[in-house]
Amino acid sequence: MALDRVFGVAIACALLGFADDYIKLVRRRSLGLRARTKLVVTIAISLALWYVAEQKAHLAPTLRLRFVDYRSILASSIRC
Repeated sequence: MALDRVFGVAIACALLGFADDYIKLVRRRSLGLRARTKLVVTIAISLALWYVAEQKAHLAPTLRLRFVDYRSILASSIRC
């Protein structure tokens, strides 16, 4: 069920790209959608994905970056 919502987010991003390209072709201008419009829509899509991940898929609201060694950072800050 949550996978359907993630797929929906991918479709929303594809529709944003389609709308941008469509405006470029129909209006015959190279700009397409305004940058602010794309940013606002992308933020809305991101917030929707965050909601699905946290509320519907029951994922933790934390982000763990695997390439950062937190133990060494904490150990060096304790020594100082």
